[in-house]
Order: sequence, then C-alpha cells, then structure tokens
Amino acid sequence: MTNNTSSSEFNSAEMKKILAYKKLAEMAETDPKRVKRILANRQSAARSKEKKLRYISELENKVQALQTEASIISEQLNSLQA
Repeated sequence: MTNNTSSSEFNSAEMKKILAYKKLAEMAETDPKRVKRILANRQSAARSKEKKLRYISELENKVQALQTEASIISEQLNSLQA
C-alpha cells in the first residue's frame, strides 16, 4: 500500500484510525469520502453509547433516591399509624 492517500483529506488522528484497519486503508485510496463517512459514523456511535451510559447512570441514581424517599415515607407512615 502506498501512502499517497490524499492526506489532505484526512487529519493525523483519522490517518491513525485508517491505517489501523487494512480494509479502511485500502478503501481510503479508492473512496476517501466513504472512509470519512465510516469514521464519522463510528464517532457518532461512540457519542451515542456514552450518552446512553450517562442516561442509565442518571436513572440508577434517581431510582436510588426514590427508593430512599419511599423508605422514609413508609417509616413516617408506620410511626403515625402506631
């Protein structure tokens, strides 16, 4: 493989990712726009995954807080009924 891939098309971070995968490196020579789309899609997928993990973490924290609140209210109810 020659490294004549229009390097102006890709920055150094993109080139590292491209060269890490033989198939992408070959594709970059023939269809650089497609490789750009593939890399952009991977970044988007990574952002979506991070967002989903943050959301799940927030929900878990909310569940914990609501369980604590429910427990406190239940104890208050029991003490009022006694």
